[in-house]
Amino acid sequence: MGVIYRRLAVSGAFGAAGIGLGAWGACLPLIKRGLTLSDGELGAALLCFALGALAVMPVIGRLAARVGGGLLCLVSSCGFALALMVAAQTPSLSLLAACIFVMGVCFGALDVAMNLLAAAVERGAKAPIMASFHAAYSIGVLSGAVISGALFGVGFGAKGTLLVAGSLIIGIFALATPVMLRIALAEEGGGSGRPRRQLLRDPMVLALGGLAFLAFFVEGAMADWSAIYVVQQVGLDSGGGALAFSLFAAAMAAGRMGGGRIERALGPVATLGLSAILAMTGLCAAAAFPLGFVVMPAFALVGFGIANIIPVVFSAAGRRGGDRATRIFPIVVGIGYVGVMIGPPVIGAVAEHFTLRGSLLALALALAVVVVSRRQVA
Repeated sequence: MGVIYRRLAVSGAFGAAGIGLGAWGACLPLIKRGLTLSDGELGAALLCFALGALAVMPVIGRLAARVGGGLLCLVSSCGFALALMVAAQTPSLSLLAACIFVMGVCFGALDVAMNLLAAAVERGAKAPIMASFHAAYSIGVLSGAVISGALFGVGFGAKGTLLVAGSLIIGIFALATPVMLRIALAEEGGGSGRPRRQLLRDPMVLALGGLAFLAFFVEGAMADWSAIYVVQQVGLDSGGGALAFSLFAAAMAAGRMGGGRIERALGPVATLGLSAILAMTGLCAAAAFPLGFVVMPAFALVGFGIANIIPVVFSAAGRRGGDRATRIFPIVVGIGYVGVMIGPPVIGAVAEHFTLRGSLLALALALAVVVVSRRQVA
């Protein structure tokens, strides 16, 4: 089986996962309004996504090594799709939080499994192609947001939209799984038996995990709150919110499609620094001028800037982790998911006590730390 087929299958998996989160982000304003939730209540509910993901992180690497990344992707993707569809049907905040927790469990397992498969394909290709997989994810996010906007336009609500998205996820994974089942993950070798608590004290693991934390903090907050920001602060309708999220996702996809070439030309350190600076600029512009003609391109700049931070970090983890990848990846991703966990409630709390404009400045501050710490991916 050639590298090209493995690359296509794993790219399809990333794209399908993105469709789910893209549709979810676009539907959040409708779900929030339907349940009459405050910013703080929604932020607390979104916290459950990261809690669910973190719950499976300690075991997911070993499980992937035992059952294979392809099978784990299939099972977790079906669980994620079903939870996504049910979340739109919930009549209360508590049931919504429970569905989001299940979504987090399934997506956490899926995320680790997909990235382990991507690292295996990258090693086989002997080229920096991790960004291309994350580009497929961003294209999926964009597609999910665009599809949602189109469905809103013909009268669909959150229920129908997420039903369509969940069906697409299951269908795409059904096609990709036969190829993914044949991708072998890295075999653990020397040093792989170090206990998890020792790996948690490894400076390299902590540094890469910290960068993943900051990147996920910003990316997750933008995914969950960008449409809401446009609706509440700029004053546009849900279609305008979906458009803003689509521009963010489209720019992220564009940035990741060329991410490999950018990294080869500039190197990982410069790529990371430049990416963070561009995203900071967009966030500051959107916070300073909450006007549609400013916020739309500003969110696109954020998407383009943040596009290659996670791919560069994950590529560094796969490159430097070597035969310990199945143990290191879940730790790096798990620390990153703490950022996802903290991001939505932090944004909700800042919005509750100040404004959503102030929350964008908190995201810019996180990216400033990435700039300072950029040499950790060398």
